Amino acid sequence: MTKNTKPKARAIRMSSVDAREVNWLWKPWIPLGKITVMDGDPGLGKSQILIDLAARLSTHGVMPDGYQGPIGTSIILSAEDDKHDTIRPRLDAAQADLSKVIIIDEMRTANSRRPIALPQDLMPIFSIVKKLQAKLLIIDPFMAYLEGLDAVKDQEVRKALHRFKSMAEHTQCAMILLRHLNKAGGAKAIYRGGGSIGIIGAARVGLLVAQDPEQSEQGILACSKSNVAIKPPALTFTLTGTPNGYSRVLWSGTSKLTADEIITPQAPEEYQGAVQEAISFLEDCLSEGPKTAEAVKLQAKQSGISERTLKRAKAKLGIKTVKDGFNGHWVWKLPSPPDAELPWPTWHPSANTTTNSPTSPSNDTSCSDAA
Repeated sequence: MTKNTKPKARAIRMSSVDAREVNWLWKPWIPLGKITVMDGDPGLGKSQILIDLAARLSTHGVMPDGYQGPIGTSIILSAEDDKHDTIRPRLDAAQADLSKVIIIDEMRTANSRRPIALPQDLMPIFSIVKKLQAKLLIIDPFMAYLEGLDAVKDQEVRKALHRFKSMAEHTQCAMILLRHLNKAGGAKAIYRGGGSIGIIGAARVGLLVAQDPEQSEQGILACSKSNVAIKPPALTFTLTGTPNGYSRVLWSGTSKLTADEIITPQAPEEYQGAVQEAISFLEDCLSEGPKTAEAVKLQAKQSGISERTLKRAKAKLGIKTVKDGFNGHWVWKLPSPPDAELPWPTWHPSANTTTNSPTSPSNDTSCSDAA
């Protein structure tokens, strides 16, 4: 008799499934055992950020924001950077323990050598990850290694990435896929990475590296997607020179900008028009007297003015922020005209006194950027 080889669906009762916390390489940025996608244009520091993380992982495990991650081995597949004159000097600049950073650059047999092709060569890579108990696998860039499938076809990509996902889960290795941005302008950050939407769909975390639209000399690392944690505030960084003539990442703080705001910054003429519109709004809104910061922000939002543009207009107008002594609310008010800046009460020659009136202190306490 012929055995019935028809596949059967696997059904699991959720009462038999254990609840587990997510393990992290860098919380809440890069989870262990899952796929993370990092997007960005060339030359902005994507690869150097991951070199920095591999160096931290190889020595002390302390991440840029102070989170204590694990210490372990990183594996790098790099189709663009030379291991001799780029990757090694960058690792030296980042003070990495080189014995804990592995490069996989080709596939070999007894008689041949060829480039790595994914997902076909995933099992040999999986074997190295498992043997070394690697904590981080970097594929840079992801598209350069794909072979035998159409990277823009969602169904093909999702089937292939299921194997990547299984490998990451089995080894508890953080797998980071780097992508260049596509040419679609104005789209949200999650739609800007190259290839099928299925790539970012399979990832549990999406990251974006871009130039800071407000400070061109620095870059920003932002979270565009997270299925496993609340999105963290974006981090700023610069690339600084080192004694070996190369550069390394210097982390400098946080940014209030989101991934979507970074990917679609306003053009200069749009920026100027938006700020001027916000200035007119504030002049009209506060023309009849001070209003609470909450009321102004709410009215601005209803008028389609972003909080960032509102703050710029506020600074240009010189609007003062004071605290209401009775209700404790922060209040915005237009700057006083020059004549109103005289001390109160004012002395006048017709006053029936021979002494100057003392200047009374204001009850308002100014704050440069409160509320």
